[in-house]
This record gives sequence, C-alpha cells and structure tokens, in this order.
Amino acid sequence: METVRLFHEAHQAAARLDRQSMRNAVIELLSASNGTPDFWHRLIDFASSVGEGGAAIEAARRFASIDSRSLQPQTMYCETLAEFGREEQALTLLQQLPEPDQKHPAAAYLLGLLYAQNGEFAEAENWLRCVVEAGVSVDAAWFTLSGLKKFTPDDPDLAEMRLLATHLAGQDRRRASRIGYAIGKAEWDIGEFDASLDTITAAADLQRSLQAFDPERHDAFVERVIKSFDGAALDSLTPSRMQGSRALFVTGLPRSGTTLAERLLAAHPDVRSGGEVNLWGYRLFQTETPDIEWARERDPSGDAPGVWEKLASAYSLLMWNQFPEARYVVDKTLLQTQWMGLILHALPDARVIYVKRDPVDTAWSCYRSLFPGSLPWTNSLRDIGRYFAAEAALLKHWQGIYGDRILTVNHADLVHSPLGQSERMMQHFNLRPPGEQLNSGGKPLRIKTASMFQARQEVDRNSSGNSLPIRERLLPELRAGIEASPFKDGYSDLAGDRELEPTT
Repeated sequence: METVRLFHEAHQAAARLDRQSMRNAVIELLSASNGTPDFWHRLIDFASSVGEGGAAIEAARRFASIDSRSLQPQTMYCETLAEFGREEQALTLLQQLPEPDQKHPAAAYLLGLLYAQNGEFAEAENWLRCVVEAGVSVDAAWFTLSGLKKFTPDDPDLAEMRLLATHLAGQDRRRASRIGYAIGKAEWDIGEFDASLDTITAAADLQRSLQAFDPERHDAFVERVIKSFDGAALDSLTPSRMQGSRALFVTGLPRSGTTLAERLLAAHPDVRSGGEVNLWGYRLFQTETPDIEWARERDPSGDAPGVWEKLASAYSLLMWNQFPEARYVVDKTLLQTQWMGLILHALPDARVIYVKRDPVDTAWSCYRSLFPGSLPWTNSLRDIGRYFAAEAALLKHWQGIYGDRILTVNHADLVHSPLGQSERMMQHFNLRPPGEQLNSGGKPLRIKTASMFQARQEVDRNSSGNSLPIRERLLPELRAGIEASPFKDGYSDLAGDRELEPTT
C-alpha cells in the first residue's frame, strides 16, 4: 500500500538524518483525505517523534474533523496543540466544548493541566477536582493537584488520598505509584519528613518495577562519548556554516534550577521562554546513543551543505514555527550534555548555560518527582548518585573542548543574587542591556515541568538545603552509587557539596 511505503520512507529518511526527504514523505501522507483513525494516530505519533509540530498539529486537526462529535479526537487535537506551544489555542477549543464534554475526565484533566501550566492555580484546582469527583483517572488528578497546593496536618485531601492508596495497593502499580508520590509530597508539607521518604521510596520501587535503569549501559555510553568525541574528531566532521542562532541553551540536571534561570532570562524584552523544547536529541538525531562512528556514517564527504548544517537549519525552522514572534528563545531542554558536542558543532555560534545545584538537594528533588518513563534513573537513590557522576564527567569533557561557550551558573547564586546573575547570563549570550525594560517584555512564563507551582512563588532564599531533614538517610545510597561509577573521581566537579565525594 502507498501509505505503508511512505511511512517506511519517512522512517528511513529520519534515521539517516535526511530531513527534507522525511518531510516530503510526511507531506504526501498528509494529503490522504480518507485516513482511518489508526492512520491519523500513527501519523501524529511519527510527526511528534521527529519534532515536526506543524505536521502533527495538522494531522490531529484532520483526525478531529472526521468526527467532530466525538470527544477523543478533539482532546487529542488539543493535546497536540499544547505539546507544540499552542496552549492558548488548545485552551480556547476546550472552553468551546459543551459543558458535559468539558467535565468529561479527559477534557477536565487537560483543562486543569493547561491552567496550572499558565499559573492559574485556582481554576486548575476546580477542573482537577471535577476529575476526582468523576472517579476516573483519580490518581493522575490527585498527583497534579498535590503539586499545586500546600497541605496542612488536618487536610481532608490527604485522608482521601491515603484511602485511595489503600484501595490501589497490589492492584495497579502505575496508579499506586502515582498516588504514592502525591502522598509523599503532602507528608513533606506537614513536616512528616521520614514518612515522606518512606512513601516516596515505596512509590519509586513501583516505578522501577515498571521500567528499570541499566547503569552499566549508561556508563558505557558516556565513556564512549568522551573517548570518541574529542576536539580532533569533531573537527573531522563536515563544518556547519549556520550562524545567527536564536536559541539560548539552558541545561542541567532535572530540578537543578534551570527554570529559575529561564525565568530571569525571559525577563529580557527580546527573549521568549521556550521551556523544554526537546528537539535536539532523539527528535533530530533519531538515536539516544550517538558516538563518533554514528556521526561519521551520516556525514558523507563532499556533501554541501553538510548534514550538521542541515540539521541546524531544521532546528531553526522548527523553533521559528513554534515561536515566530521571538527574537531569542530559551531552549531549556534538560540533560543536553549527551548531545552537546554535536549541537555546538551544528550551531557554531551557540552558547550554553549549565545550572548546578547542591547535589543532595538535587537528588532529593529528583527522587521525589515522578518522571514516568523518561528518566528511570530517578527511581533509585543509588542510580541517581551514579548518574550524577557520569553527568559530571560529560560536562567536564565538553567544557574542555568548548571552553567559555559553556557558562556554569550556581543555583544558590541565582537565588541570592538574581540581578547580578541575570546580567552575567545576558552577557554570556551577548544580549543588549535591557535597562529599565527588564521586567516588562515577553509573554508570561508557561511552565510544563514539575516546577510549575514552585517557580511562580517568590524566590525562597532558604531553598538551599531542602534535603536537610533526611540528608543522613539519603547519603549512604547516593555514596554507594557514586562508588560504583567509573567516573567517581570527577564527581566533585558537579557541585560544591564535598559530602558526596566518594569516601576512601
């Protein structure tokens, strides 16, 4: 069949980094006028997986138009719009649904999530409680709701969540884990710190049973990157002539303060918050483990413009389509260190800010956060320690090659000296001094990460040391993970906390 051939061509073109051929196949697939629901689902998934937001949105729109009276295609369309930066349009469409459809758990949950990301927490809570009352996807609603409020000791919500946890125990590991994270957060709020750690550990164990992390495989990948991507190897690749990058890269470990750095940069009138764009990485490279041999196989000699310049152009086009009004966009995608060599090779004038935070605080913040499927190493304190050591080695490697193109910023400095650090970061990106316009420009920050509530509060100068009540319980497992890492000797480069250095 023609569609089978086109899907095959699109996948093959994406794998060899031929974006133009891939895009041509997607355009032909979009021309189908009578696709089945399965066809549109497949096209939406593929276009999303390669970062082609415009194509994914168009496929979702056509799917929704097939049966405008069914709710599922409408919510999928809105989810796709939101995924690629058109949250306001998604919210408008959801608000136009008939009231009974709005209160359907799928639509109500999406409404709650969009309002929460926009900082409208009271409205978000109303919609999430609609989901709870409906009795469907209750664990997801409680999990999101728990991040939007501060619990009190006599909070009836905590009692209701504990009742649900008892009901889910032994039945559904995914749902039981989700409600466990919500309860652990509530217990922390009310000062039951040891109970919170115990609850989070039980929830993390359930998550680990659903998707395990292979630390040996990850360490081997990091070792391969460090050994193969030296300066000479990168210089051997076809150079990219791409100039004028609009992206301001801010990266680091999860929960390390990247959202705060983005928030300070987005106060500049020329800068737009992009959040975790997630284009570099699998969407553009179509691999999770790039090394120099992989790069050379896709870098034919005499190809002008080279593949890296073409990828840089594709990235710029995708960013322009998603943020057409912005002069500069903060790309806050986490863990860019895995791809940093190829990113900075493809964008030779791009610069990076790497945010560091106290490692024990970061470890606890990662451990207590639910990252379903995407970051399985956060489900074990031992794996977290080992991952941190590998991350430190990657950062040190790229700093040795790219020097002052990578600026390190400490979370504590962002908290205690936000104005000074703002100026420092803006100078790093060669942004013109904003003067009195610093707080007047740009759209309100839309936050899609676990920081959506915390990042909108006044900056807490006491936020450093948030792990202190349970620090002594965290350290043994974190140290054990570091000791098992081949990169343990370089761990102290990650942050200033000497307590986490391997014991000798």
